[in-house]
Amino acid sequence: MNILTVADFFYPGVTGGASIVIYEVMRRLVTRGHQVKVLIRGQPETPAGMEGMQVFSYETPGWEALYPLAVGRCFNNLRRLLAEHPIDLINAHHAFSGIAAELVRLKRSQLPSVFFFHGPWHREAMAKEGILDEGVANSDLAFRYRLRRSIDRFILKRCTQVVGLSEYMGAEAEQILPGVSGKFCKIPGGVDTHRFRPAGNRKQVRRQLGLPEDGL
Repeated sequence: MNILTVADFFYPGVTGGASIVIYEVMRRLVTRGHQVKVLIRGQPETPAGMEGMQVFSYETPGWEALYPLAVGRCFNNLRRLLAEHPIDLINAHHAFSGIAAELVRLKRSQLPSVFFFHGPWHREAMAKEGILDEGVANSDLAFRYRLRRSIDRFILKRCTQVVGLSEYMGAEAEQILPGVSGKFCKIPGGVDTHRFRPAGNRKQVRRQLGLPEDGL
């Protein structure tokens, strides 16, 4: 299958939970024989190809008020990639990239899309600003938060399938768009047991770390 993934950020250009999850999922799809292309924003230093993936990027303005311009750039890059490459599926991560993907699909509705729901965009923005939203009605939210929530709602409604790491994320998506649970699929996170495993010689490792050999 030819998969086009679009995300706001990607490992190793950005380190963090979501970026690593996206990177690991995509490289595992490559090992299963799929052709994976990744479109990200603001990471021109990312190599053109790694782990069998083709990575494309586009620049975005740093000022938040100009983000609609960046969505337009994402939209244009998606259209270009779809015109130049055979694509069977769009896999969007994050609301910023997801809305561009769904706008592209307005004229290509036959192309299925999977939205990986990492969390509510408006609540993430509020948390960064130290604002609690428990018990706050949507109508009482500031406009910038209502807009983010509306964008999430548009994506959840338009996409073919929604996936998330947990039932909790499924419930969060359901709060934004009641009924979306009908197309939500939980794909739990995993651990690479070849990389993360108990050391063969614990005492040697503890010595290397400067810890007592007989400690807990």
